[in-house]
Amino acid sequence: MRNSQRRLLSQNFLLSRSLVTKLVRLTSIEKKDTVLEIGAGKGIITSVLLDRARTVIAYEIDQNLYNYLDQVFPQTQNLILKNIDFRNSTLPSQSYKIFSNIPFIITADVIKKITQANNPPEEAFLIVQKEAALKFLGTPYDNKNSQLAIQLKPFFELNILYKFEKSDFYPRPHVDSVLLHIKRKERPLIALAYRQEFDRFVIYLFNQTNPNIATGVKKLINTPVDVTLYVKPSELRINEWLNLFGAYMHNPRYGAKKKVLNFYEKYRANRNKLQKSHRTRKAH
Repeated sequence: MRNSQRRLLSQNFLLSRSLVTKLVRLTSIEKKDTVLEIGAGKGIITSVLLDRARTVIAYEIDQNLYNYLDQVFPQTQNLILKNIDFRNSTLPSQSYKIFSNIPFIITADVIKKITQANNPPEEAFLIVQKEAALKFLGTPYDNKNSQLAIQLKPFFELNILYKFEKSDFYPRPHVDSVLLHIKRKERPLIALAYRQEFDRFVIYLFNQTNPNIATGVKKLINTPVDVTLYVKPSELRINEWLNLFGAYMHNPRYGAKKKVLNFYEKYRANRNKLQKSHRTRKAH
């Protein structure tokens, strides 16, 4: 089963150890750090991280590749190998960083897992498809803000550290790839205690656009807000989202928070059904 999972994930591996060394030198990873690697493959990134970090926790779902890694790095004291799906793993309770070339198909799952965790990484350096990176980055890298970009911006700084050539990988990908940097903000723009409330608020308004965001806002907020509402939610800047959220928290309409919570629960239930259906089709 796990070998078939690896084929479904269809990972593209970096070819050059010197390029990996160059990439790791672009990061903040140093000898005191614990670093997670997702999808270790044949260990080209693993070997560089072992020289750079105090501890490397490498996840490899493919049994054959896991066995290979176990032979390549026998009794390596600063390496912990895990033969499990990272998406089902428990993240460390202590401080850690991530450096990984993840299968493109699980990019969204990985980023949601690490950014929504109770203890997210200090920093993550992820090799991802450029198109996906732009969705997480939003403006000014992209021409609009996706729902996930807005959910991330108050709590994380995101930028692109490196742009790859297709020839850097085997098999050669059909899409452009970048090294995406995600850094946890020391002073988030919204208190962490209100993060779940903010996520629900954003999800609600991104799905109430008939024909623009004003429709949803008027159902939630009593007072006028200094924000242009006759636009799509993807066209609002992060400071406008913060203004809207502040008004929602301080002067909501009667029953607004229950309305948002009910919508969120239905949204999550529908998303879970779609994901299960998608996984079933992929498995077949």
